[in-house]
Amino acid sequence: MDEKTGIQERLYIVVTDEDGNVVDTRETYRATTWQKIKKFFGFKRCYSNDIIVNQCLEDMAAYIAGYYNYISVGTGTTDPDYADTGLEAEILSRTAAATSITTTFYTNDTAVFRGTFTPGYDVTITESGLHTQETSSGDRLAARETFEGMSVPGLYAFTIEWNLVVMR
Repeated sequence: MDEKTGIQERLYIVVTDEDGNVVDTRETYRATTWQKIKKFFGFKRCYSNDIIVNQCLEDMAAYIAGYYNYISVGTGTTDPDYADTGLEAEILSRTAAATSITTTFYTNDTAVFRGTFTPGYDVTITESGLHTQETSSGDRLAARETFEGMSVPGLYAFTIEWNLVVMR
């Protein structure tokens, strides 16, 4: 799946007189076709003087690291969909994630989640998810990925690591 997740800001200014009547407005986000083409091909990072500063990326990564707490595994093989709310076929109990922050592109822009599972029986896992809750009750899913099956013998430990990179 081609990820196009990102963040973009827009600035609107409205001037009102003493009676609350709008006397002037401005939207700074009015890109020309040429600006859009340059940005699409990577020659320009933003449309005008608009940027999301690095500290905001750090704050978002820290928020994500504090909000999502559990990792799940399953046997589902259906490709992930933006509307997914859980795994297709979750197995084993979710494990609490140890979280940290690291740098991928910008300082402290990546939330890292790591959890270890030790199944009591042989399993083949094909999907994993990152969640807010230990069970599906009230849960919110952050990410889901499917992959080629990995067989794990019973009583062998395996570790899942998710890296969520906040990027422009």
